[in-house]
Amino acid sequence: MSAIEQEEKARLDACLQSIDNNLQSIGTRLNAYAQEIQTNKDYLWEARRDMDHIEKIAVRETIDQKMRSGEVLQEQQQKLKKLKKSPYFGRFDFARDDA
Repeated sequence: MSAIEQEEKARLDACLQSIDNNLQSIGTRLNAYAQEIQTNKDYLWEARRDMDHIEKIAVRETIDQKMRSGEVLQEQQQKLKKLKKSPYFGRFDFARDDA
């Protein structure tokens, strides 16, 4: 394998590693959101009689916000999974004629 091929292989490996790291981070964040959403739902259910109307609205909005954030992360996760299948298409190097 030539030096250029080795350099490109290293670049591809770095790209794939970056994608894997981001996928892992997103997975961790999605799990955290899922746990927080469930915790808020449980709290809302258990404390519904003791809560005033404003507090109920606040908890519901917190749940909705976390769900929207989770949906955005899921979209990013799908894009990264798709990108991982074809992360690298090539490279163009430009050089002057006099260089």
